[in-house]
Amino acid sequence: MADIQINPIDPVKTEAVNFEEPVVDDSEPSPMVVVEELLNKSEEKITSKEARIDQNVIIETPVFSKTEWKEGDETIDLPSTPDKESIGAVNLAPNVSLTDSEESRRWANVLAAGLQMTSYNNAFVPTIEDPEAEFHQGVPFNGAALAGAHPRFKPIEDENIKGERGILRFMSHLGLGTIFQAPLWHTGIWITFKAPSEGELLELQRQLIADKISFGRMSYGMVFSNTSSYITDRLISFAFDHIYDTTLKSDEAQKIDLKTIVSSHDIPAVVWGLLCSIYPRGFQYRRACASDPEKCNHIVEERLNLSKILWTNTKALTPWQVTHMSDRRANSKNLEAVKRYKEELLKCQNRKVEINKVSGKNMYLTLKIPTIAEYIEAGHRWIGEIVSMVNNALGIDANDKDRNDYIIKQGQATAMRQYMHWVDSIEFSSNKIEDKTTLEGILDILSADDIVRNEFMDEVSKYINETSIAVIGIPVYDCPKCNSTQESPLVLPAHTNIIPLDIYQTFFALTVQKLEKIQLR
Repeated sequence: MADIQINPIDPVKTEAVNFEEPVVDDSEPSPMVVVEELLNKSEEKITSKEARIDQNVIIETPVFSKTEWKEGDETIDLPSTPDKESIGAVNLAPNVSLTDSEESRRWANVLAAGLQMTSYNNAFVPTIEDPEAEFHQGVPFNGAALAGAHPRFKPIEDENIKGERGILRFMSHLGLGTIFQAPLWHTGIWITFKAPSEGELLELQRQLIADKISFGRMSYGMVFSNTSSYITDRLISFAFDHIYDTTLKSDEAQKIDLKTIVSSHDIPAVVWGLLCSIYPRGFQYRRACASDPEKCNHIVEERLNLSKILWTNTKALTPWQVTHMSDRRANSKNLEAVKRYKEELLKCQNRKVEINKVSGKNMYLTLKIPTIAEYIEAGHRWIGEIVSMVNNALGIDANDKDRNDYIIKQGQATAMRQYMHWVDSIEFSSNKIEDKTTLEGILDILSADDIVRNEFMDEVSKYINETSIAVIGIPVYDCPKCNSTQESPLVLPAHTNIIPLDIYQTFFALTVQKLEKIQLR
């Protein structure tokens, strides 16, 4: 792992705050869906545009830019509003035809594909609607902002460089990928990622396809649930294989698996950080106007600055925690400091909730934030048990449809196990259960009770949203065609609302296009 030096130099100024740009001293050698389908699949029929709750989100540096559009560059469709607002707008226009012209068909495809990029089941929307929170693109510290950034290499001249050091400098020079330092605000460390090669991305795709064949539709689901554990395991392992350095002391980092200390809440930031190393100049995007489909089918085509879309609740951090994170140098933090950082995150502490109160046979569940290792282990155990049941019931040679159908049924029968890793203990009467295997058996049994299951899912979802202090998302916007008030440049800093993104979907949408280009060579 490389020995790098990261220091604040020449902060890039905005009108509100300076964004610290790290510098790297590497002088030492270093290792289409259709809209109608989405409407039909929505859990509830939305027949009106929901009132947008103002969020206390401050944008200090531009996220979007108007640049020359390049056909063939990786491009993804992004949401213009949270999915419920878009669906509500379409439902309000029952006479609109989505196929009567090329323009409307293109608009419908962009809108639908953009909705796929929103967080599953509106995850993290309540997080950024918290009236007591204040989200920024960077955490203010001594007139600068602590935010993810592409460190600049220390200038060198007339030097013969080789190995990984030479490759990274050359890739950075061409804009093909570089290193990116990402903050993990729920854990208390910084990780610097290096861009993977195309060959490594191809191998990741092969592994994910093999997993999908093995586990079918169980491999993707609700945010931080066990149905996504195999994808999470592959992506996080892939990301950690491309760590350039961390602020954790190297002698301590070598003794542990990073997955055992990094919070599950930081999974999106890890995937985002890896993506930023692959796309240092951001990527092209399209957004379809969802205000009134009968009047406007405009599509915005611009470029997204990927490194500016992590938003942090600055009010959730103590002065000591901010100071702790202000030191971005490699090997600068020991495990004791990281432990203290987590303990001082008051929004992220364990929570006791009461379940099944109405029946009189109530119980108390203590919820916790799991590490990535706990998340992956719980998912492997649950899915492994289901696959074993399928093989015993149907045999290994059963066709894919039968296997998938049976897997889904077994998953539904033990639905509460999706969030086993968020449960620390269960109390009933004067008794307490903490044993992992016993807790799993209890959750299997309780999954059959509709009231208990729904209460449990609601409480876990609420806990996840309320203990998140960093969210990846893009600002909402008003269409420049049908709302002229937004045609003038945005004066920064300014308040805005953001739409949480599904970073997994974003990662796959971009990398699949990159791999498709390889196959066309």
